[in-house]
Amino acid sequence: MATIRKHGENWEATAYLGYDELGRQRKRTKTLPGELNKTAAMREAVVFERKLLKSGVRTRTDRTVADIIKYWWDNYGCQQSPTTQERNLQLIARINKLLGHIHVNKLKPKHIHLFIKALQGPNARADKRGPLSSRTIAMHFKLLSAIMNKAVRWELIDENPCSRVDPPKQRTKPQPIMQEQDLSQFLYLLLTEAPLKYQAFFMLAFTDGLRRSEICGLDEANVDFARGTLRVAVTGVFVDGKVIYRQETKTASSAQTMYIAPMTLDILKRYNAERVQKEQYFNMPHCTKFFTNVDGSPILPSTFTHWLHDFLKKHDLPKVNTQGFRKMAVTYAMQKVNLKEASQFARHSNIDTTAKYYAEVLQSRIATPTMYLNSLVEDAIKSRQ
Repeated sequence: MATIRKHGENWEATAYLGYDELGRQRKRTKTLPGELNKTAAMREAVVFERKLLKSGVRTRTDRTVADIIKYWWDNYGCQQSPTTQERNLQLIARINKLLGHIHVNKLKPKHIHLFIKALQGPNARADKRGPLSSRTIAMHFKLLSAIMNKAVRWELIDENPCSRVDPPKQRTKPQPIMQEQDLSQFLYLLLTEAPLKYQAFFMLAFTDGLRRSEICGLDEANVDFARGTLRVAVTGVFVDGKVIYRQETKTASSAQTMYIAPMTLDILKRYNAERVQKEQYFNMPHCTKFFTNVDGSPILPSTFTHWLHDFLKKHDLPKVNTQGFRKMAVTYAMQKVNLKEASQFARHSNIDTTAKYYAEVLQSRIATPTMYLNSLVEDAIKSRQ
């Protein structure tokens, strides 16, 4: 229903045209002569509103980028995994700070370019102590583009302005792995010096290719010692300053039943017996999770990362992280199995992931193709002599 109000010497008529996709009321205003009495002004306002509704005229949207992001979050973003939500909220904070105030129908490629340049600034980090990595910058652009794509699909906007902007280049560093000699030394030292807890953790990471979160969530219910198998069903992740157990895996294929390497199985059995013995000694309730703090509370996944870095530094070994052991597992396995088998071992949902991120050539085998081709040339010459 149209309304009127006195605006200076004139009347201001407001026509209401329903609601937009975000639940905001659409309206148009018109100035009416001040000499009209209130009844006549109201009549004019009603006629104005009827004409607009009849012609199907819609008011120009005043939705901002921040509005679109909030709609995306409420209807999609909040349904993602806790770790993804935590990361996206950090990215969204920067996006809103730089672009949130802009009306979405006025968002142009030039705004995206300025946004990227701001992220590339020398002190763009939250603590103002340096630049963001190219990977982090690319993540901001990727998320913004994904949100705008959803908005197009949901008919909130007509097009995604990010589609007309070249994504920022990402300079990725290959994740380091140990070569044969260093790996051999590490494994020897691990199995002769390290506590059983860390032996079990890193053997599961290397011989079975488990992710850090999967090991932290490993439960007695998911390990069959008699058959020597395990099934990943729970992951332990760090979110909002605390460790939580998620009843889900990274991908559907991650949850398959897998064999435990015999040496790893033996270490896990001995570690479990040691763990139970400590519980009984300190009169603590039994915890079914293998990797916890002394009191049975969830252990910080970074505990193993810090221990590893200290252990490697102590023995003058090259620095790798916990994820590096999973990559080493796949890389070394691929020296004996084909790509499809390696992908199945890694429990990747897409074989391309294995080929792109895990198919690293060991230094000892770099010359193998060249030497093989050289032998073909030699054989060709010998066969003609």
